[in-house]
Amino acid sequence: MLVQGNKRSMLDTRWLVIAGGLFAVGCTRDVVVGVSDLPAGEAFQLTLDGQPMQTLSLNTWSSPALSMRETHQLQLWYGERECTLSNPIVEGQLGFGEWTHKTDWSCAGLIGYEMLPVGELLVGKSEVTVGLWQQLKGEDSEDPCGAQCPKSNLNWLQALEFANQLSMVEGLDQCYTKEAQGVVTVVSGCNGYRLPTDAEWTELSSQDKSTPFADSQTVTEVGWMRDNSDLQRHPVCQLQTNGFGLCDTTGNVWEWVWDTVQRKELRRVRGGGFTSVADVARLDNVVDFPMGLGAEHVGFRLVRTVSGQ
Repeated sequence: MLVQGNKRSMLDTRWLVIAGGLFAVGCTRDVVVGVSDLPAGEAFQLTLDGQPMQTLSLNTWSSPALSMRETHQLQLWYGERECTLSNPIVEGQLGFGEWTHKTDWSCAGLIGYEMLPVGELLVGKSEVTVGLWQQLKGEDSEDPCGAQCPKSNLNWLQALEFANQLSMVEGLDQCYTKEAQGVVTVVSGCNGYRLPTDAEWTELSSQDKSTPFADSQTVTEVGWMRDNSDLQRHPVCQLQTNGFGLCDTTGNVWEWVWDTVQRKELRRVRGGGFTSVADVARLDNVVDFPMGLGAEHVGFRLVRTVSGQ
């Protein structure tokens, strides 16, 4: 009987070992992390607890045998820049099979477009430059004015498309959608890049609204005009900024804004350009320009809503 008892004890012990093994396996699971809509051709890396995860595809990474008894920290990197994840903590359940974790992301400022606060907006410190345009578009054609000059010779729709593309690359909402018959609408409450409205442009153009130019009574202090430009674009931010720290809200190139006018083929431009005389470049002057036409003296500046930071 004693021997029989020992046999039962050995069987019980063996079962405990097997059960313990199964329980241990259930404590770890392969984890796959999906990050939504990362742009193709960009070098993003996902780390978990500080260690690089294995890349499975453009938007997916994996880590084998991860403990489900612990929480784990995700970080998304673009080179040495850390981006923001909406769901950075991996906390799985005990069990078997693959555990899937999903998260959205954003990386405002990734491309290097400097923004400054003005009221409820974040506003581009300068007009969008040739260099910024080429960096986002992947173009390498030379501009005779250079990379630091404002991008020009693009129409209103091209400015909207650039804003959407910049938003997409930085994980933000795309603010513009194209409806039937090519009508473009703006998405309410979007946190991405967009053109300012005419009223917003008026607000950002000068802190002191009593001055005719960008916080100045003297146009050539703050803007490249007919009198000082040699009739050509100049690199941004070479003259005095306005009271918000923004460059070239007077002169250099006219700036597209969102607003339409009674004639659907026209859109508004503001601020004057390098061919303008002083009276034309006054901040209270508005000009309507063909939306499908680009010109050497017309460029654009982008804004975002502060709540979308």
